[in-house]
Amino acid sequence: MSRSAEIHRTTGETDVRLALALQREGAGADTRETGVGFLDHMLDLVGVWIVVARAQLAPEAVHHYSGYVAWRGMTAEPALTSATYARLHDAITYVLLPSHHILVYPIPSPAGDVEVGRRLQNFVWYRNVEGERLAALLTDTSGRQRSLSVPPGAIADRFVDELRAAAESDLPAAVAEVVVRAAQPFVQVVVDAAVSRMAYGRICLIGDGAFTVRPH
Repeated sequence: MSRSAEIHRTTGETDVRLALALQREGAGADTRETGVGFLDHMLDLVGVWIVVARAQLAPEAVHHYSGYVAWRGMTAEPALTSATYARLHDAITYVLLPSHHILVYPIPSPAGDVEVGRRLQNFVWYRNVEGERLAALLTDTSGRQRSLSVPPGAIADRFVDELRAAAESDLPAAVAEVVVRAAQPFVQVVVDAAVSRMAYGRICLIGDGAFTVRPH
């Protein structure tokens, strides 16, 4: 036996959807794998309650492109020249240039190593990209048009080549080396979003629920 119901309520300020399904085919009829043994046992005994709820305040709020993107990438410290390693290994490096800026800092390796000399040097490079060029940048190697980011290995080669060429021409040598040696840089679009108000009756939006915060 299965019983279900769904309610969808939309107003000028909210969009709320609630779905409830009650399934009962007898004790042990369904197999649960929640990761908690006792909870699996109890669900098998009493049946399965499935509740799906989605509530959205201010559905009219949308994000807007800020005019620039964040290029990101990582290079292992052992892959750096000794001169670059000496300049960067014990510092958080920030370079400010007209229309763009970059931050380089150490992070743990994929294996979790935090020992100096075995970490990764991570970069975040904020670069202006015109709106019409953004669409091309966000089209991945399979032809899929993405909206907010392109993951490592999916960015068209020409854009990666342009990034590395710009690093060599515009950045200090040590910082440029981190960018050029990064195997698979990726990109994230920086957007702004805000709601017209933060209080809705007894509900208050706070933090990222009300406004996006730029990552710098």
